Amino acid sequence: MRLTKDSRFELRLTKAERELLAAKAKKAGISSGEFVRKIICDTEVREAPSADVKELLRLMRRIGGNINQLLHRANTVGFIDTVQLRKDLVELREVRQMIVAAYNIKSGRFHGSHKISRNDYKHRVI
Repeated sequence: MRLTKDSRFELRLTKAERELLAAKAKKAGISSGEFVRKIICDTEVREAPSADVKELLRLMRRIGGNINQLLHRANTVGFIDTVQLRKDLVELREVRQMIVAAYNIKSGRFHGSHKISRNDYKHRVI
């Protein structure tokens, strides 16, 4: 259920403050009003992911779909196409590495075999 915003509030800012508010809201990919509402509600405002990251996530979903189809087919016919599965897994690992690089994860514990947790992908707090 969406709440209607029926109460208005006026706030005076300097030009510099207004520009800063607009810049931070733009960085988060939301309106200035939404940015202020999130701050008031103690919601962490994060930087929106770049278009490159969105494309990489789309690629991961596509690869995941391919793997799901392979496994479904394997379950149906009783064997798996290991060549295609390996190819998809290699592609999935490459995309994962590109996402890690895009977010500049500088974790001393990240080495090839490290399982990436949700915390590794947290957007930067603005």
